[in-house]
Amino acid sequence: LASSWRHPRHAARVERLERMLSERLGRDFAFHARTALVKEAGPGDRLRCIGAHVARQRGAGRLRVLILEDFFVSKLEGWAPGSHHPGIRSAADVEAYVQRCAPEGAEVSAKLLHCYDEWTTPCGVHVQAGAGLSEEGVGAAELFFAHAAPSVAKWPAQLSAERARQAVATFAVCWAGLLSSAPLMCLHV
Repeated sequence: LASSWRHPRHAARVERLERMLSERLGRDFAFHARTALVKEAGPGDRLRCIGAHVARQRGAGRLRVLILEDFFVSKLEGWAPGSHHPGIRSAADVEAYVQRCAPEGAEVSAKLLHCYDEWTTPCGVHVQAGAGLSEEGVGAAELFFAHAAPSVAKWPAQLSAERARQAVATFAVCWAGLLSSAPLMCLHV
């Protein structure tokens, strides 16, 4: 779990989300890890925090990281996670950065759902917003989990894909029930 939700002041919100996910999944669910409590002043700091969290996952083997993030209500352009990085220009840049942060021997798949939108009103006002999880985003997450699902000898491929679809749909339902904006959540499913 990352973003402002990792701070102790949001413990009740996290507990509520965990209860809702547990009810929908039919089993206990809890976030077992949180990114470090560091000061974040912008989107580059947020991405660096996510990368550092992935880097600490020693011995994890295979990680699937789904990132729902609006990056401080920012476009994916004009910022970087550090001075030695050429800059973020796309979701693929974010995903590649997270994958490069993986510890040696870990296989990381990453998917960013950039929960951000912008538009100009008819009277010319430019609006930027944390847009939350869209139906299109849920579909992208389903595809990510279906393609990244590990092959488990005792499960047919359809079962693995179906479990991934249910997990994403469950998360989306709970997410929509709790949030009016989309702070980052990093799930290892």
